[in-house]
Amino acid sequence: MIGGFVSIHPMVSALYFIGLLLHIMWLNHPLYLLIAWCCLVILHLQTDNGEGLRSVWKGYSMMALVVIVINPLVSSRGSTILTYFRNRPITLESVVYGFVFALLLITMLMMFQVAQKVITEDRFLYLTAWVLPRTAFVIVMIQRLIPLLHSRLQEINAVAKTQGRFNAANRLGKVRVAMESLNVLLVWTLEESLHTAVSMRASGYGSSLRSSYVRYRMETRDYFLLMIMGVMTASIVLGGVQGYGQMNFYPSLAWKPVHLMHTSVYIIWCALPIFINLGEIIQWKLIRLKT
Repeated sequence: MIGGFVSIHPMVSALYFIGLLLHIMWLNHPLYLLIAWCCLVILHLQTDNGEGLRSVWKGYSMMALVVIVINPLVSSRGSTILTYFRNRPITLESVVYGFVFALLLITMLMMFQVAQKVITEDRFLYLTAWVLPRTAFVIVMIQRLIPLLHSRLQEINAVAKTQGRFNAANRLGKVRVAMESLNVLLVWTLEESLHTAVSMRASGYGSSLRSSYVRYRMETRDYFLLMIMGVMTASIVLGGVQGYGQMNFYPSLAWKPVHLMHTSVYIIWCALPIFINLGEIIQWKLIRLKT
């Protein structure tokens, strides 16, 4: 999706994801985590049809399974003993905490993944280059380097296969070919890095404050979103201070009853990008019907 939430001002989208991260880390009730998880799944589907999520869901599932299994075996805190494993008590509180922590971890990773697609490299530089220009540039280069190295290694291996270099019968020959491919990848990357550094120095990079090629201007909808987000943040924080949306695991499970108003505001916060994207889709459909 090109328009919608992706097209709003970078500062607004960054503030939204920062607020969402803080809410996810603070409000650890399973219902609130499930709400954030569901909204992020829908947002992934709207952003790239779920392609990025499909590529990592197996890793996320494996990581969650490891957390769920290991936490009760490592932590024996809690007052409700379910069973014993090698004379070590397995408590209900540690089992529930393992599930909640796994859900929290997956939700945070999904949030970072979709935030990376909304706040692209140029938007990230626009937000941070005036404060930490070199650090921001290094972060962007690292984000670009990992997929670039992967694609180049695939290209090198494809050329090696056409030359029949992967037809070695023994393992030593395959290891030798793999090391040669890595050597080519390293030389290729270092050579391009040298050319990039020379080009940047010739263009005067770092001699003055960095200017942005794309100018992002705050529009009326951006100010309106900031106002709505401020009101919702105040409401969520006020309810969180009173204990709503939080769950205590040790020494026993305890939580306040779900507050309808607080939960509704939290749902609106998590689903705010979804509503913006749906509004964009409806607007385009109405324009097409008129034409």
